[in-house]
Amino acid sequence: MLAGEIKKIIIEKLKESKYFSVILDCTPDLSHEEQMSIVLRRADISASPVKVEEFFLGFLLVDDTSAKGLFDELVNALNNLELDIDNIRGQGYDNGANMRGKRKRVQNRLLQVNPRAFYTPCGCHSLNLALCDMATCCTKAKSFFEVESHVESIRAIRFQAPQIRNALLELARVDDPKTKSEAECLATYEIENFEFLLGMVIWYEVLNNVNRVSKHLQTEDIHIDVAIDHLKGLISFFKSYRETGFESAVIDAKEIASELDIEPIFREKRVIRRKKQFDEISCEEMTETAEESIRVNYFLYVVDQALSSLQNRFKQFQEYDDVFGFLFDLEKLKSIDDATLKCRCINLENYLKHNTVSDIEGMELFSDLKVLREVIFTEINGAAAVLNYIKRMNCCFANAWVAYRILLTIPVTVASVERSFSKLKLIKSYLRSTMSQERLNGLSMISIEKKMLEELDLSCLITNFASQNVRRLNMMLA
Repeated sequence: MLAGEIKKIIIEKLKESKYFSVILDCTPDLSHEEQMSIVLRRADISASPVKVEEFFLGFLLVDDTSAKGLFDELVNALNNLELDIDNIRGQGYDNGANMRGKRKRVQNRLLQVNPRAFYTPCGCHSLNLALCDMATCCTKAKSFFEVESHVESIRAIRFQAPQIRNALLELARVDDPKTKSEAECLATYEIENFEFLLGMVIWYEVLNNVNRVSKHLQTEDIHIDVAIDHLKGLISFFKSYRETGFESAVIDAKEIASELDIEPIFREKRVIRRKKQFDEISCEEMTETAEESIRVNYFLYVVDQALSSLQNRFKQFQEYDDVFGFLFDLEKLKSIDDATLKCRCINLENYLKHNTVSDIEGMELFSDLKVLREVIFTEINGAAAVLNYIKRMNCCFANAWVAYRILLTIPVTVASVERSFSKLKLIKSYLRSTMSQERLNGLSMISIEKKMLEELDLSCLITNFASQNVRRLNMMLA
């Protein structure tokens, strides 16, 4: 009953906002049944200030995990919730082939029904895949990641290398030959290897910056304009790191080597000279130093792969920047000329059009923004801040009001869905593995949306519950 009341309030809020986005992901539960979690995102225009909310609507038991089966489950769920599929303005999934594929996959099937349900691949999953590309781009990167792969692990070695080396040498004194051998090998051939120390410094900088952006993207109220700014900053970091990062990494690695009392030199490989043929023109072979070899064949490989992967895996974010970008930044909105602004507004009208109906009228949006960029304060910046200003002006800029609401509705990650999986594992445990789907959804709803539970009028709920049965009502009045 409590879960039903929470769901009723959520549906009312979604209908009030009109536009919403769908975020889905699947996972097997303890009973090896496939559970699809559904989360809906909206811009709360009734709140002051306007805020973005993501609501958990339940777990759907999926028998058919094909794209058609998942799409049918989604459509049935929306029909049961009495939500109009035409009001979807975004869909967010992980990078699974049956979800993100462009041909007959879930995102494509929904786009065929509603072309304005813009698909966004999960930003955090895309960052992880970019890291996988970087970790497998060359032999040295692969060999390093056989030892360490997480930023927390690398941080420990980066700043506590002498203590870890001493602990390994102490561990090498045990009687177990396997433990003794592994500890000596790690201490001598890894931590006391200057090339390993350099790789550790490089990967710490890379993982630390990627991890910082990933954490920002996982926040529930992250906006697409803010996410794009973080990604642009990450790309800018890699471009700058490509130019000066290797030299600074060598300096840091030498400082660690000094603490470990080891020589900061690279191990030179024996040069194998090829025998020349009798008619081959004699010329001096260009040989590069070990340090230059690591810079070219390791450092530049990793950084260039990072830039390539970030640009390829975030193409959809670039498309949003091309279409909505003039709404992201007030300074940019004020700097563009009227002809460009008019063109961008008409382009956005076409982007938000389905059949002959568009969410906005391009020329009216152009008129709204021409006035808005003159009267709005310079301190107000960002899509959410502009939308709040429009609300304070009693929504007199009607087309801008709609455009900014849709912009904030677009999802960035599937982090909220992933969090619901954590609740699933806690609720449907080994001792409660046979609970019904209705009970699972009820307990999950109460646990995940606990803030809404605290706001419920329990006395009214108790009265309604008692009035449904005469015997209960008599007991209540006794």
